[in-house]
Amino acid sequence: MPHGGERYLFRCPLCQSWRTHLYNMAALSFLCRRCLGLRYKSQYIGRRLDASRERIEEARVALARAEAALMQQRKKEADRRARNLRRADSARLRRQQAIWRARRARLERADSAYKRRRDEAYLRGVFRIAAWCDRKDKSLQRLAARLEKHAAA
Repeated sequence: MPHGGERYLFRCPLCQSWRTHLYNMAALSFLCRRCLGLRYKSQYIGRRLDASRERIEEARVALARAEAALMQQRKKEADRRARNLRRADSARLRRQQAIWRARRARLERADSAYKRRRDEAYLRGVFRIAAWCDRKDKSLQRLAARLEKHAAA
């Protein structure tokens, strides 16, 4: 190491590259991340439907907390209004409410986009299966035609 110390490296038996970590995914076989096709959790965000759902749920929880805080502020604002305090606080509260309404709308758009992507992925799978069945059906028809031809001869 440049400043002293030691680092132990292992050689991946498949790609022959030096790695600090090897993973045991199959019995008696230690391979590197690249050979096993492993990814870090951050590499899945935006690519996996579950990650989208998790982010939407996290945003929903944060939004619920913020709305609860706004409700408390509304109560405090009503008390202040009852005591005839400054109007600047109510303007600030209205601005915050507008911000959170916009965030709520953004969350609902993200939720509907997630549902649309999930439905599209399901339909792609259905179409892929239907195409596969059509190919198999055609190959079976060709095979049946060959058998008929062979039986006739």
